[in-house]
Amino acid sequence: MTTTTAQAGLVQRRIEHCRQVLWPELDVHVVNVTEQWAAFALAGPQSRRILAEVIDGLDATNTVLPHMGCATGRFGAAVVKILRISFSGDLAYEVYAPAGRGEALWQAFIEAGRRLGITPYGVDAMNALRIEKGHVAGVELNGRTTPDDLGLGRMVKRDRDFIGRRSLSRPGLIDPKRWQLVGVAPTDQKTLLPPGAKIVSNPDRPAPKPCLGELTSTTFSPMLGMPIGLALLSAGRARYRERLFAVSPLMGQQVEIEIRRPVFFDPEGERLHA
Repeated sequence: MTTTTAQAGLVQRRIEHCRQVLWPELDVHVVNVTEQWAAFALAGPQSRRILAEVIDGLDATNTVLPHMGCATGRFGAAVVKILRISFSGDLAYEVYAPAGRGEALWQAFIEAGRRLGITPYGVDAMNALRIEKGHVAGVELNGRTTPDDLGLGRMVKRDRDFIGRRSLSRPGLIDPKRWQLVGVAPTDQKTLLPPGAKIVSNPDRPAPKPCLGELTSTTFSPMLGMPIGLALLSAGRARYRERLFAVSPLMGQQVEIEIRRPVFFDPEGERLHA
């Protein structure tokens, strides 16, 4: 099992709760092997080419290793696990190697990709990429949102049981006025969006101003050449193209914004499935 780095401890705790409290009769043992593996992402239009050059015994074609697929290969004597998943919205893979071989594998990818312009990228770049693609993260997965709020309702299998199914049928969690995930952009396409700003319809209205939602993630998009962001907004999906205001009393800022769909770049996922 793999999970997001920030939530690894929480997931392990939940699994142990299930094992010890909910189903103590099951003969199951849970072992955290995080430190035994080195893991990193290989992403971009040339990632398949580099992966095939470095990893032996791997068929990385779309037929054999499609998006959301997994496979194994070899790097020297080490067995390497490959997951074709993407947080950047581009063709990408997560690579898992034994911890002792992680640095050597990293260097092998760097050398193989040098002629193609490969470069390491960090958290800030990854955050910009995921906002461009409308990928939700911790600030949107805040414990108060439902799958439908985030546009992920299609992933819930309504014909079978699951944790939280009863809660999702409650009136408050199916109210069409719930805060829903949307994209936002400044109407002038140049003013930076204040992180954490509240969304209102009329910033000049005397306090208290009705709060319609809030900006959860903001960045400057190199692909679009302008600031963009993600927000949770009341009845958000019914407000596309509506103009509202992002107001930050803390920063003394207010920005006129346009509500958009949350996927700003490559909405059909062509690069993801290349």
